[in-house]
Amino acid sequence: MVRWHAGRRPRRVRSRPAVPDGESVPARRRPHRPGGPMTTPPPPNFPLRSFLGFELDRGEGRATATMTVGDPHLNPNAVAHGAAVFAMVDTAMGAATVSILDDDHRCATIETQMRFLRAAFPGTVLHAEASVMSAGRRVVHLEAKVTESSGALVAAATGSFAVIPAPPGASPR
Repeated sequence: MVRWHAGRRPRRVRSRPAVPDGESVPARRRPHRPGGPMTTPPPPNFPLRSFLGFELDRGEGRATATMTVGDPHLNPNAVAHGAAVFAMVDTAMGAATVSILDDDHRCATIETQMRFLRAAFPGTVLHAEASVMSAGRRVVHLEAKVTESSGALVAAATGSFAVIPAPPGASPR
């Protein structure tokens, strides 16, 4: 960052405080890269996920949400409502993001672009698979696809999530 002062040349200002002599730099100042086996940690308290009735499986840099389309998910045309599918994708993207963050960080959606390619009818099992494309210190970029059990593509999405510090006293994820 460069700061300007009246009558003087600009000077560089450190964006982070220097590490005092004798102290080590934290091993990770930013999220690490995805990879590793798929695991299923205990589910966090998330009422919307319970209400919509989808399961979540997450691993290092990726997550999959699975939902069987039922009456609560239908729009007036008797197909899966876009908002239900979007909520499933957004949750999978958030879980994939959280899986690569340190415990003292959380995430929040910045933006998501979603393209709906076909309708999902009652009884259809949908799988939203999200994966991290790139991760920086402040923003994580992801992609996701929603497929039927047959493999037919229902929707595709890309999104960006902000990396934010956990509030003081927040419970572990």
